[in-house]
Amino acid sequence: MKLTMTKSVLLSVLMAVASTSSVLAEETPMIVGGSEAAVGDYPYFVEMGYCGGALVAPDIVLFAAHCGDWNNKQVSISAYRTGTLSDGAKERYCESWIADPRYNPSTTNYDFALCKLSSPVDIGTDVVLQLNDDNSEPDTGDDLIVMGVGALREGGAGPKVLHHVEVPVVSNQQCNKNSAYGGDITEMMLCAGYPDQGGKDSCQGDSGGPIVKRRENSDGTFVDTHVGVVSWGIGCARKGKPGVYARTSKRFSWIKDTMCGMGSVSSLCSNPPYEPPEPPASCDQELKVEFNTDDYGVETSWTLREKNGPEVMTRKYLFNEHENEHTLCLKDDQDYVLTVGDLEGDGMCYQGKCGNYKLDLNGVRIVTGNGQFSNQKIHNFKTSGGGGGGGGGDDDDDDDDDEPPTTGNCNGNTALQFQLVIKTDRYPEETTWKVKNSDSQVIFSGGNDGFRPNRRYVLPSRNEYMCLAEGQCYTVEVDDSFGDGLESGAFIQGLLGGSQVFRKNGNFQHKQTAQVCVGGGGGGGDSCQDDPAFEYRGNPDKNCANYVGRGSLKSRKKKCRRSYRNKKIFRWCPKSCDEVGVGQC
Repeated sequence: MKLTMTKSVLLSVLMAVASTSSVLAEETPMIVGGSEAAVGDYPYFVEMGYCGGALVAPDIVLFAAHCGDWNNKQVSISAYRTGTLSDGAKERYCESWIADPRYNPSTTNYDFALCKLSSPVDIGTDVVLQLNDDNSEPDTGDDLIVMGVGALREGGAGPKVLHHVEVPVVSNQQCNKNSAYGGDITEMMLCAGYPDQGGKDSCQGDSGGPIVKRRENSDGTFVDTHVGVVSWGIGCARKGKPGVYARTSKRFSWIKDTMCGMGSVSSLCSNPPYEPPEPPASCDQELKVEFNTDDYGVETSWTLREKNGPEVMTRKYLFNEHENEHTLCLKDDQDYVLTVGDLEGDGMCYQGKCGNYKLDLNGVRIVTGNGQFSNQKIHNFKTSGGGGGGGGGDDDDDDDDDEPPTTGNCNGNTALQFQLVIKTDRYPEETTWKVKNSDSQVIFSGGNDGFRPNRRYVLPSRNEYMCLAEGQCYTVEVDDSFGDGLESGAFIQGLLGGSQVFRKNGNFQHKQTAQVCVGGGGGGGDSCQDDPAFEYRGNPDKNCANYVGRGSLKSRKKKCRRSYRNKKIFRWCPKSCDEVGVGQC
């Protein structure tokens, strides 16, 4: 059946940089099966670090929910060469991030997310991006273009520059055949590729990027219609397994309403035009922050907060060997804590070449860092009562003025020294981790944009530890953004004082948890032994072995998740419940 013409709504994003090159030149197969794009082909493309996105308004990036939380992260608008601001790219930060509330990580349905940029980007009119609102478009067989800086082959590495590939639309009916995805494709999804032969596809690292339908105008300019977001698929470019994309038209209303609610300057919204923020009338305590990244800028982040108070700013970098500058207005007579982090655990250094950072308060240097640390470095300083240089910086890794929590050697107390070991799979960008205290506050975290495939990580580093508190219990949480856990051979392990307190394989979906208790608190989670005193509902025949240890796998899991005397059964029976993949062992 012939479908009606698209009713795509023209967004206010008017894209720039001259784009007169052909859409897909015949070159060495890349992206998978595509070719190297030319500078300016897709000025709306956004590099986000292990994900892509599209500028759908001057201040809004549309990408995938499964990429994770992008708050405070640096992104590259009009990106072409990865990890740099070359060829006309522009840097911004995601000041706010919202994932589609209907997103389901187990099915990847409604795989949309929006990032509100720190300020709008004007990139001209040579390429205009439209956001599709017509469910009848695109038609089966229509040629689409998908672009990104993801892997060039399944399990392979990404390129240095942007790549693109042309793929036709595959009907949902064909995509749902048993030989393809067996009914997993919903009306919220769009398939594109060559199911009969494979060979061309988006791949790992292209997630969140746009798939578009391109039309060339008589004057040589282009109109691209955003029809989907790179979402998922089995492998890359496999025969019978086309790429799967979140269908833009199905969530056009949510995208429009949400970005307008975020204060976007899009012409679809009634918000006032953007005006740069006015500088404060007076700033007695002006802090200038400068970070010069190393060859792996994506590993570096920092947070400034008031001591025992709110966060002032967090920044997570993307660009390599780049000078990043920030100016903040601080309070008088206030203590502040600067925490500098490195996800790889090797500081801001690579092959002997280091980045650095410095803080100037009212023109006086108060903190200097040469990048030579491991996982984390903490500095404390105090502003004065009304202008002046402040109280000086603390360049000591471990002496943190009793500021909990911290990393280091825990004053040599091995009983408090905790390390998390993660063996990653082929898709490390999907993995993040957290350590929470008994109040469910996150005290340590990392991952997602710093791990590399199939490597064993000791966190925070082999010579440093997360220092826990005696008599307290903590929850370790490992998340997989795609919802399929870690592949075979990958695992997570907890070490307290060098001894294993838990080890779990990657056989989970979205989240895996474990408990660590220091100095005897917490009901046996740290020893991984069943409590011999446990008797379910006072029945001596229903101990851990006879109650949890019997029945089908589904029944045993259900029992482990029940509560008895205000405590989950997997805490009474950590060993028995661990056998079925539930609990804290």
